Amino acid sequence: GCLTPAGTVEMNGGAQAIGGAQPTTFNNLVFSGTPGAYKTLNVNASVGGVLSLGASVLDLNTRTLNLTNPASGAVTYTASGSIKSETDPASGYGQIKWDIGTTSGTYSVPFGTANVGPDLLVNLATANASGAGSLVFATYPVSVPATNDPLPSGVSSLGTTAAAIVDRYWIIDAQGYAAKPDISNLVFTYIDPADIDNTDNPGMQAANLQAIRYTPLLNTWSDWPASGSANAGVNTVTVSAVAG
Repeated sequence: GCLTPAGTVEMNGGAQAIGGAQPTTFNNLVFSGTPGAYKTLNVNASVGGVLSLGASVLDLNTRTLNLTNPASGAVTYTASGSIKSETDPASGYGQIKWDIGTTSGTYSVPFGTANVGPDLLVNLATANASGAGSLVFATYPVSVPATNDPLPSGVSSLGTTAAAIVDRYWIIDAQGYAAKPDISNLVFTYIDPADIDNTDNPGMQAANLQAIRYTPLLNTWSDWPASGSANAGVNTVTVSAVAG
């Protein structure tokens, strides 16, 4: 590991990795070189300035990338750049921890599954938070679609039939807040047909999809009713408001 308290580190080339025995802290981190090349985290890392993905794929590889810049512009990417999460709780989430705190803004986390850009883009706007908190983001496909297993960490039951749920989970976890941020215009983008198929989700109508939330403190999916507006043409579900 190392510390780069100022300036910019650029990783220019094909497949490359960030490793070492200790976490690495960067100021600005820029990926460039071969479009679609994987830049892999082999150790937890932090970026205090701007993470510029360019056209590269950042593979989180079960590690955590901590973004300590609360500005919404702390992550930039081109149409083909993305972040790969894609590991389940048993392996350890590949996750983005963004220290947004009380900053209000519209944030984008460009998750993707292959060298095709952010096909799992999560967008949201935040407001009304208090405290020095962070939002943690991850996503992964289920390995047993017939039962939607494994469940996310801290979730004790599915709460409904597996066939009624897309074969993917998104983790958006507010941590360390005195008052969690209210989230508006939350947009999930799913993969069709990988996350919805006729075998595991018979009869599912993409145009009727809505989002549901699990609350570990209450051990329930039902503290907040299903909500959202689906656009099957572009594989999105937009939730207008989620109270913190």
